[in-house]
Amino acid sequence: MRYALIFFFAYCPVVIFAQKHDNIWIMGYGGGNQSPFNDSFGLTIMRFDTNRIIITNNQSSNLNFDAANAIMSDSFGNLLFYSNSERVYHRNHQLMLNGNNLNIEDLYGSVLPQAALSLPYPGNAGKYQLLVMEDKFFSSDILYAGYKVYYNLIDISLANGMGLVVEKKVEIIKDTLEAGQLTAVKHANGRDWWILVAESYSNQYYTLLLNNVGIAVVDTQAVGPSFIDGLGQAAFSPDGSKFVRTLGIKTTEPKHLYIYDFDRCTGKLSKPSYSIFENTGIGLGCAFSPDSRYLYITGRTKIWQYDMQAPDIPSSQTLVDEWDGHVHNNQFLTGFALAQLAPDGRIYISTPNSNRYLHTIEFPNRPGAACQVQQRAIYLPNYNVYGIPNHPNFRLGPLDGSACDTLGLNNLPLANFRWDFEDTLSPLRVTFGDLSAYEPEEWHWDFGYGGATSADTSPVHIFPAEGLYTVCLTVRNAYGADTVCYPVRIGMSVGTSAPEAPEPLAVRAWPNPFGQVLSLSVPVQPWERVDAELFDALGRPVARHAWRGDFGQWRLDGLPPGVYVYRVRSERGGVGVGRVVKE
Repeated sequence: MRYALIFFFAYCPVVIFAQKHDNIWIMGYGGGNQSPFNDSFGLTIMRFDTNRIIITNNQSSNLNFDAANAIMSDSFGNLLFYSNSERVYHRNHQLMLNGNNLNIEDLYGSVLPQAALSLPYPGNAGKYQLLVMEDKFFSSDILYAGYKVYYNLIDISLANGMGLVVEKKVEIIKDTLEAGQLTAVKHANGRDWWILVAESYSNQYYTLLLNNVGIAVVDTQAVGPSFIDGLGQAAFSPDGSKFVRTLGIKTTEPKHLYIYDFDRCTGKLSKPSYSIFENTGIGLGCAFSPDSRYLYITGRTKIWQYDMQAPDIPSSQTLVDEWDGHVHNNQFLTGFALAQLAPDGRIYISTPNSNRYLHTIEFPNRPGAACQVQQRAIYLPNYNVYGIPNHPNFRLGPLDGSACDTLGLNNLPLANFRWDFEDTLSPLRVTFGDLSAYEPEEWHWDFGYGGATSADTSPVHIFPAEGLYTVCLTVRNAYGADTVCYPVRIGMSVGTSAPEAPEPLAVRAWPNPFGQVLSLSVPVQPWERVDAELFDALGRPVARHAWRGDFGQWRLDGLPPGVYVYRVRSERGGVGVGRVVKE
């Protein structure tokens, strides 16, 4: 993510929000000395990079994941730590100092979905809160339930940058709680976090607030019908306006869905609605589309879609896919379990048994079957069971104009996009998907040739010929604009004589337009050399600059006004390009 820093140009603050705290996912179990080296057990590491996923594995780490899974990366997407609710490991895949015995001393961590959640500590640079839920067997009627919620304060700047748990297992709540379902959403001020924790077999919620002075219960609320039975998943919509929970542990009874409106200013739930599912096994998963319109429910053998804009949301239920019956190694079912919206705009779905697959919903913003469920879309290098990382939406800013928009933060838009080749018979036809954040209101696409543009949010474009095109997206709202450019190779498949495109760098240049100084942010290591060139409208080089690290400032006051193209190269071979305007 972009750092939440303020730069001053002509005395006007420009807020640059962070973006990539969720860009690394880790899943799996059985590495280290628990299993033979170079086998199929260990940790799978997924890094969401520009329009691709880089999948690697680590078979030396001996941390195991069950359902609880919390991971934290820094603003540029570099891994900081991960936890299974019992232990926390730092980025070098070793136990963090004071990072053990966070829960019930189960090396596999909690079996409760979403029983661990990591969040940046607002206003405290380098510090993070790791919340965990302890589970307890109460009776034959309450098979799985939470018992206590703890926080653990991590300072990543200590222990030579590997981090230290400076406060451990500090109790926040003690009660008979819903099984797991720890999730969070940004406060309307754009900085703090709301967390809701439900009582079991009740209709009461604890409302927690994490702000710059700590985390505490600030309210309780009883709303809607009482919950029937536990084990499932909870989610806030990406825009923070909806909150949902799925429940169902008893295989002989139907499953349940609870939908609420949520007020990011007050932390209150309202307008509850309730739906009953057919029996689909234990538990249900849930996730929202990036545009918050569609809710997806995963139930072992089926996936349903709900339209959040329908007058009667429960009646909008649409079956979008059914499990195809595949069994991994003739032993493990590959149905549907927990779901998570990813930085690339897809929804990823884990399986209810130990195997090496993830399913995807390719286009969650589309209605019905057009969302394109892809069963077993991802083949993992290591076995995983049930769990999937538990991430809130880090790309949500303040609720502009609300009574709680009190910190002076602005929703400066952040441009990003992906591209897909949906039609293999039309190699020049490309589907572009907007992934921009912080409430853009206008979109301008430049497809990199002959003035070809679009103002759609997610256009489909046919290019004139094969080649490498620099495609740029500019988004803007009342607070400013942002542009991102990526090299997109069209019509050249693997195995042709065309050279492979260099690794793209997500370079940010601001302000745009600029006056005398152009600032650039590049996702590189602090010691890496960065070389930049500037070209005029005729393609002639007019300026060069070099620096080390992820931030550089370039004085260009001698250039005449006009449109320029920059090209940035990192020491390790990455390339980023974009257009800027000099006033």
